[in-house]
Amino acid sequence: MALSAALAVAFFSTPVFAQEDLPEGAESTEAWYAFSEEFATQLQSVGRVREAVEEILACGTLHTDEIDKLADGAVLLVEFGAQQPGGLRPGSEYQRIADDMIRAAVSRGGIGDGRLAYAIGRISFAAVDWGAAYRMFRNARKSGWEPARVEPWYYRAVVNRAPLLLDAMRIDTAVEQLEEVIAAQPDHPETMAAEINLAAAYRRRDERVTAEKILRELVKKFPARPQPWNTLGQILFDQGRLEEALEAFQNSISRAVALGLAYDEALVSTAHVLYKLGRAEESERVTQSYLRLHQDAPGGLYLMAMLHRDKGQTLEAVKTLRRAHRIAPDDTGILTLLQQVHYERDEIDDAESVGAAIDKIEEAARRALDEVDAAPKSGAAAPDSKTPDSGTPASGPPELGIPEPGETPDETPAPAADAKSDDAAE
Repeated sequence: MALSAALAVAFFSTPVFAQEDLPEGAESTEAWYAFSEEFATQLQSVGRVREAVEEILACGTLHTDEIDKLADGAVLLVEFGAQQPGGLRPGSEYQRIADDMIRAAVSRGGIGDGRLAYAIGRISFAAVDWGAAYRMFRNARKSGWEPARVEPWYYRAVVNRAPLLLDAMRIDTAVEQLEEVIAAQPDHPETMAAEINLAAAYRRRDERVTAEKILRELVKKFPARPQPWNTLGQILFDQGRLEEALEAFQNSISRAVALGLAYDEALVSTAHVLYKLGRAEESERVTQSYLRLHQDAPGGLYLMAMLHRDKGQTLEAVKTLRRAHRIAPDDTGILTLLQQVHYERDEIDDAESVGAAIDKIEEAARRALDEVDAAPKSGAAAPDSKTPDSGTPASGPPELGIPEPGETPDETPAPAADAKSDDAAE
């Protein structure tokens, strides 16, 4: 007989069954354990995973030193739970039960078990905790447990963690890790996201020729997708090739429209290019169109502030930038422009205060990533620290492409400064 759902959730606080607690006809705890073990196998073989997990929980309750069954059960549960409504999102039923199973296995000596590291990685990924997910999949990888299961998720974690590395100016590390996974898994379904982030890393390293080469190949490989075109437009914009950048952003918009996808980033980028081309009226019209779609979008507010500044309306520029800063408090691009406008208005104290805020944000980003990477190396426990993503920068064309709907349903998208793995979409 399977345990009740309530017992499945609360079994860690339940003592080992005494002899008198066993069902009629059971001779011993060992007989119960053997029955639950065999029944779990049978249930799993016919796809009754939820019930199989309950029997695995029974095994864990009956044997206080049980690790293997709990570790196997955690893997089974995260893979099954990921496909259910609510997936592994924080607070979901499957996340809670898996987390309890992991903690029980760890408390019984499961530290360093690759299965537990993998399960924690899946839970962390669903929680959009890219740093912790990367660390756990890396640990599972080092353990040697089932590479065919671990490697695709390690790839996704590397892709989604890359923007955090770039924000912390750990550009060489991002390049090294992205190139490693791309070379190891050339046919991974998230190749486009990985190569977009690799191009972003080369862009940060001022190797724009290399970045452009990657993106030119991507637009050939994925001709119908908008993200490579959008990112290529940013690289061309950086190089002052404004007409080419404008064409790239327009290509991105047309492809996004054809696929029914959002094209916000390419639209505001188009406004930036028009502004740089001296076509201020067109830029303002596009910016206003963008702000009608997204009234409080930091990127649109940033550009509107630039237009105000150019008209000599510096007070309006300050107000607009302050509004954008309230919406995106960690965007250093907004603060940098705000600092410049304060200097232009001879508001030295205000400018210096903004400069101090910029330094604080940049230091916090570096420290947050260092804390994640310095966390315990084993898969011993569910991670406690969360590494925040930085959000989409408003200064200049947005960093990279818009994440698209993914293929696996267990992960939730993070606000993306750079391309995120498609599997980050639920």
